[in-house]
This record gives sequence, C-alpha cells and structure tokens, in this order.
Amino acid sequence: MHGGLQEPPLLLLSLLVAPSLQMATYPADLLPEFYRELGGVISSQMELPSVPSPIEEGHWPRRDLEIGQVGGVAVDLSDRPQIFHRGNVTWDAKSYNRSHHYQRRGEGAIPGPTLLTLDRVTGAVLKAEGVGRYYMPHGLSIDSKGNRWITDVALHQVFKLPPDSDTPSLTLGVAFEPGSDSAHFCQPADVAVTDDGTVFVADGYCNKRVAVFNDKGRYLGSFGEREGIAFAVPHSLTVQGDVLCVADRENSRLICWDVHQPYVEPQVTNLSLYGRVFAVAAAGDVLFTVHQSESGAGGLTLDLATGTVLDSWSAAKGFYTPHDLAVSSEGRTIYVAETTPARLYKFLVEPNFYQEV
Repeated sequence: MHGGLQEPPLLLLSLLVAPSLQMATYPADLLPEFYRELGGVISSQMELPSVPSPIEEGHWPRRDLEIGQVGGVAVDLSDRPQIFHRGNVTWDAKSYNRSHHYQRRGEGAIPGPTLLTLDRVTGAVLKAEGVGRYYMPHGLSIDSKGNRWITDVALHQVFKLPPDSDTPSLTLGVAFEPGSDSAHFCQPADVAVTDDGTVFVADGYCNKRVAVFNDKGRYLGSFGEREGIAFAVPHSLTVQGDVLCVADRENSRLICWDVHQPYVEPQVTNLSLYGRVFAVAAAGDVLFTVHQSESGAGGLTLDLATGTVLDSWSAAKGFYTPHDLAVSSEGRTIYVAETTPARLYKFLVEPNFYQEV
C-alpha cells in the first residue's frame, strides 16, 4: 500500500478475488444465550486489560450551542473537537423519494455555519465554517495531516477540506445524483483515511458498500455489497494503524481487517445484544462504540485485538440518539454527538491510559 498508491490496497484485492476468505459462518440455529455464555467462558480465560469507565464532564459545553442535528464529530490535530451539524434542517420521511433524490433542494443550502470548531475546555465556538454550502451534513473525520473529510447525504458527495480552509480541495461524487458506480455515491455516511492516503468511504445507506480511493481521488474499487460480507448500512469507519473497522449498523456488528494481512479472516464482533452500532472510534488498542436499541442507548469499550467488550458506559442522564463519537489523540477525552435532541457530550478517562493498554 505504500509509495504512490498505484495499485488497489491488498485488502481490496483480497475482497474482490477471494471472497471465501472473508469471515467464518456461524450456526444460525444457536440461540443468542449460547454465544453470551461462550463469550463469558472465553473472556474468563484471557488476559484482558482493566479499563476505566469514561465519566461525563458536567456543564460542558458551558453555554448551550445553537446547533441542529449533529451528524459528525471529530478531533483535530490540536485536540479541539469539531462538529458537523444540520442547522435548521432535519432528516425525516419526506427528505428523499424512492430513488433517493433529495426533495428539499429548492429550499437551498443551510444558511448558517454547519462546521464548528470548539474550545476543548469550555466548548465555546472558536471557528464557524460551511455557511450556505451543505444540505444534509452527516460524517466528519480528520486525517493524520489535519484534512477534514465530510459527507453530505443530500448532495451524495464527499469533500476534503484543508485544515485552514472550508473550500474543498477534493470532491468525490456528483451533486444531487445518487448512484452506485465509480463516480457516484448514495448517501455516503463516513470516511476513514490511512496514513499513506488510502481513502475508505462508507457508502452506507443505499449502496451498502465501502468504496476505496487513492490519495488523488482515483477510484480503486469497493467491497461489502456482493462478496459475502453483506453490509447493512456501514455507518462509521475508523483506522488504527493498519486496522480498518466498520460499524455495520443494521447488522449490529463491528468488522475489522488488517489491511496488510488481507487473507486473514476479518474479526467480526456481534453486538446484537446492545442494538444497532452507530459509530466506532479507536484509541491505542481499544475501540469505542455508541449504540441504540429499543431498550436504550449507550457506549461500549472493546479490546481491538479480540473484539471483547470490556466496559459499557453512558451519560449521567443517559443517551437518546448517539450518532457519532471521537477520541482525542492521547485517548483521555471522548466526545459523543447526538442528533435528537441535538447536543454534544464530553467524557474524561484516566490520562494516557489507552496509549498504555
């Protein structure tokens, strides 16, 4: 994968050429209780880290933010949280027609700023960007060079924004045109970028695939829609070193690959006991997720190497609709974004712990 990115990454090649190597198939007739008990036996025999629970920081932000539904949250290279929100627009049953075309295009773009950089201590707005440009903000991620990658599910596009500008330096997809080929997306949900510049796009709502591009935006292929993985809304992505993890939302699972060991079966973590998995973020050897179910919502901490659940946690008064989360560079601070009601939480954990796990 290094040096020029002239060929598709090994992970993609393996998914296209050797679909039978993707994942183990488990007996369908065994009850969930069996897997719960089996997981308990396995966990009891493993040396797992004892991790501290994230604790919500009260009264943060110190002043209420004037924001709409928060689609995405990320942490920049200065460890400041950034959010991508929908202002006066909400996603509802009338937002799209059956062919996935956005139905409120005539109302124009969101008039106010949609991309906010916040002070990590107070939560005050330090910078407001994206005025009059976006229609339905969704995903936000920041790569190792500080570029912001955002997705707009109404425009069906992905944008790369430099650290110091909200003018896109790269645009993928065709405005307002849903599709499933190399030039189109259909409501793309999130982006993850490896250190060598390979771009993974969770083209999740309509296409149920992860699309792959090189650092110049050249399409390399996709996986997940035909090769036995069968995504059902790949909603969130995270990259930790050589490992790519996908929050497969409607299947209530995490799927992780080592991109340099493509012929090893991916690690599949079934989280159906917790509900739909909306987001995943990595810190050191630990993964964090947020989930929703009919019985409630919450967060989980998992061991990256095994997928074992290490801890469950939530806000002091509980979550309602957690949609995305992000972790600071040292692993000490976690931010969780909700859509309805629109808000942002800040959690603190033991300093530097997740770098030492």
